[in-house]
Amino acid sequence: MASLAPGQPAYRLLVVEDQHDSRNLAVKLLTKVGFDVYEATDGQEAIALWQNWEPDLILMDMQMPVLSGYEATQQIRVLEANCTASSPQPTVIIATTASAFEEQRSQILQSGCNDAVYKPYKVEELYAIIAKYLGVSYLYSHE
Repeated sequence: MASLAPGQPAYRLLVVEDQHDSRNLAVKLLTKVGFDVYEATDGQEAIALWQNWEPDLILMDMQMPVLSGYEATQQIRVLEANCTASSPQPTVIIATTASAFEEQRSQILQSGCNDAVYKPYKVEELYAIIAKYLGVSYLYSHE
């Protein structure tokens, strides 16, 4: 069991996933640790939440209806480039995908994602990639 170490900022994470069970699992894992988490079911909703809430990190499913993770990521990057005001740092976007093909990884990075986690991912992988990009520290208790 992990929790955020004391004295850290209130990190805001956005989980974008069209599959209800996958989205709920990610939200539960992240809120249990102490992150402030919002959720979106498609890329269009993700862009709206990103604009209004300004998350520190987005976990972005790449295959979704309405607007794919690729398209949503590209649009967020364009909006970031055109907006110099509120956030000096670009939002960290981590792709979540079932495809582990290297070609797919190239497309993910070219779309503007910082990195990728492959489904089904382990809890430790999820926490590690968040720590890598946000500098998060965890406290682990052994049950």
